[in-house]
Parts: sequence; C-alpha cells; structure tokens
Amino acid sequence: MGDLLLIEWMKIRKYRTFWIISGLFFVLMPFFFYLFKAGTVSVTMGSIILNKSYSFPGLWTVLCYTASWFVYLLGCIVIILVTNEYVFKTNRQNVIDGWSKLDFLHAKILMVLVLSLVATLWLWLYGLIFGSIQGGGTSPFDSNEKLLYFFIYTFNHLFLALLLGFLLKRSGLAIGLYFFYITILEFIIKSIINHRIHEGFGNLLPLESSDYLIPAPLSANFNKIINAPENYGNGTFVIASLIYIVIYYIVLRIYLLKVDWK
Repeated sequence: MGDLLLIEWMKIRKYRTFWIISGLFFVLMPFFFYLFKAGTVSVTMGSIILNKSYSFPGLWTVLCYTASWFVYLLGCIVIILVTNEYVFKTNRQNVIDGWSKLDFLHAKILMVLVLSLVATLWLWLYGLIFGSIQGGGTSPFDSNEKLLYFFIYTFNHLFLALLLGFLLKRSGLAIGLYFFYITILEFIIKSIINHRIHEGFGNLLPLESSDYLIPAPLSANFNKIINAPENYGNGTFVIASLIYIVIYYIVLRIYLLKVDWK
C-alpha cells in the first residue's frame, strides 16, 4: 500500500492544479472562518452566546461547519486526478507497468484517505491555534468527536467524487454532476422521501447522513427551543455514512473488474 501511495504522490507533486485548488481549501477556510467570526458577533442573537461558540468546546462545531463548505474543492481535485488518468491514458500505463485494476483503485482510495486525514489535521491545528488565541472556554480536547465527524464527512464526499470520476471519465461532466447532486438533486430526493414515505428517512441519503453530523452553528439549540423532533442520533448518521462508503467501494470494484480500460 505504501508503494501505491508513493506512486500517487509522484503523479501529483508537480501538478500545479492540485496545489492551487488544495491551497484554496487550506487558505480560504481559515480566512472565511475569521470573517464569519468577525461578522456575526454583533448580530442580535447576542454577543455572549456567539463568543462562546468561538471558544472551546463550541469552537469545533463552528469550525467544522465552516470547513465543510470547502470540502467541495477537494472533491474537485479528486475528480480531476481520476479523470486525468483516462484523458492521458496513464491508467493503461499503470497496468502495463504491472498494476492490477484493483491496485489502481486502491491507490486512488489511499489518496482520498490521505486528503481527508490532512484536511482534518489542518482543521485541528488551526482550531488549537485560534482557540488558544481566543481564550476562555474549556479544554481544547473537549468535543473532539466533531473532528471525527468532519473526517467521515470529508471521506464520504471525496469517495463519492472518486466514484463519479471513475464512472464518467470526464472532469467537466463529473464535476457538474457532483455539484448538481450536492446542491439540488439530493435535496429534492430527500424532500420527496420525507414527505411521501417517512419523515426523516430522507436524512439518511448518502451525503445528507454526513451533513447531519456537522450541523449549522446554534441549530441544535434552536431545535431544542422549538421542540423539533430528532429522528436519528449521530451514531445512526455515522453508520449510514460508513455504509455508503462501503457501497461506493463495492460499486467501483465491480465496475473496474468488468470493464476494459478506455
């Protein structure tokens, strides 16, 4: 596995697009988080409540939610790296060099895993620095499960991007469908399921299950105030997300073993 990851690294280490898009994630996320903090402390909901959200442990909820909006950039990276293999025929070269199709798949999965881990580690480091400067609150290690939820959220999103990249083989088409599904299609499917089949069941769709692990800041408190029903707990959303990741892998494995390289 280490050799597969090393070869993937050799492919991307001088790829400018990879560094530009990944750099946007690592730079824009803290920048927008700071703007979000600076722009919301004065709103009518009360500066005391919001200031607590930027100290430990509430910081992790706000930070993970902010970072979740930029995971889509990493999804685009994954799609581009996969589709480039088909555009430039390097997938065939890997097989000529002795890789099996599953080696090729596992190398991409390792890449997705490392990207998810690096994004989570960056979030943790930034949170420690920001929270220490902000001061107040409790220990920085309280509510660290939010970081685990963010890792699952990221891995789920990037694995879906991986699946689309393999199936569609064209970056423009795959990225377009990726954003269409995220922003429109899944919401429509969720609404139909919740309205016609079972209230809350639509919340267990592939990306919705991960989205509910990282709720919008203060939404949990607001739901308690209005007595909104809680259909599922975080444990259910974690299990659902992991099941979808396994499904992605099974689909990709079957697909690659049955099709010829094109």
